[in-house]
Amino acid sequence: MGKRGRQAGATCLLVALLLGGGGCAASPRTDDPLKKIEQEKVREQVQEQRQKVEQQERLGR
Repeated sequence: MGKRGRQAGATCLLVALLLGGGGCAASPRTDDPLKKIEQEKVREQVQEQRQKVEQQERLGR
């Protein structure tokens, strides 16, 4: 149950990032190096989550 919830959360985060830019990316102040670092971290986390989800889907089906 917990895994499915996390997957759903990751998917929501992914969709938010892809569509809305997560709010941060959409803001005009992307020159801020801290925000850039934060965005990079989020991007990496999303990529990892995507890979995990894809792996689990491959194993589950």
